[in-house]
Amino acid sequence: MKKFFLLGFKKDQINLILNKFKKHQFFFKENNFNNEVSGCDAIIAITREKIDTCVSKLDFSKLPQIKWIHLPGAGMDKYYFLKKTKNINFTNGKIIQGIEVADHAMALLLSITRNVFFVAKFGLSKKFISRPVELRGKKALILGYGGIGRCLAERAFAFGMKIKVVNYIYAPYSNAISKFYLSEDLGKAISDTDILFITSPLKGDTKKIINDKIIKKLNQNSIIINVSRGEILCTKSLMKYLKNGHLKGCGLDVTHPEPLPKNHPLNKMHNVVITPHIAGISDNLSKRTMELILNNIRRFVHKKKLINQVDLDLEI
Repeated sequence: MKKFFLLGFKKDQINLILNKFKKHQFFFKENNFNNEVSGCDAIIAITREKIDTCVSKLDFSKLPQIKWIHLPGAGMDKYYFLKKTKNINFTNGKIIQGIEVADHAMALLLSITRNVFFVAKFGLSKKFISRPVELRGKKALILGYGGIGRCLAERAFAFGMKIKVVNYIYAPYSNAISKFYLSEDLGKAISDTDILFITSPLKGDTKKIINDKIIKKLNQNSIIINVSRGEILCTKSLMKYLKNGHLKGCGLDVTHPEPLPKNHPLNKMHNVVITPHIAGISDNLSKRTMELILNNIRRFVHKKKLINQVDLDLEI
């Protein structure tokens, strides 16, 4: 019999798990977390808040029996405190969030190119500063070709864009991709680019990787879309090239700092669309998350390899 602690689950989700795995024991009373987790083999968290309030305070050197922790979301940059752990398998929500985040990236782009944001902000009678832009034939670069980047490439290709990608390792090719670059060739890849999509994880070598040196190589009137992490894009450099007219605009679901202060200059620009880190939310995400967790519980009790395993040494 295996023992699991469930963090952040709703009552119907807990009941679903209990009915499927009757031979195993599940704990979910968070007010007794510290006492009950000491006897568990795994911790499954479904919200980041529970990781911060419960898991971050654990001394894993005193909990050698824990062999698996499921982390919510796709990014690992908030979990530095877990790097010191040993003999624990980590999984997360990578790939399964690709659909809605890619949708959101395209929504941000279209709100700029079709002047939707401009109309929503200034009203129906305000004269356009520039005419709406067609996406067909535009040259797009996707920085980060994981679950989100691949879904985004499909959508951008369907709009008639020519797609290049940059990734830290090789990934399966697609007919949608015209050129594949490794991360060290970003400076070469960025040339002759109209639209830059940022879908890369935040790691030590990607912090502020999109800066003056890179942005100035984008084509005139280019657009930046960031649905990953705010710190990948240098805010100071972004504002510089928005103000001097080199960038047509940008769409940000993430910012640095996050959230932006109300009086921040980005909030006042007519060509900047900002959403409050909501790209990972959708009506179907909860279903996909539960499917992943149920499959991994089944694999864990049968001592099989878990789905969506992450290596913290590589991801952080």
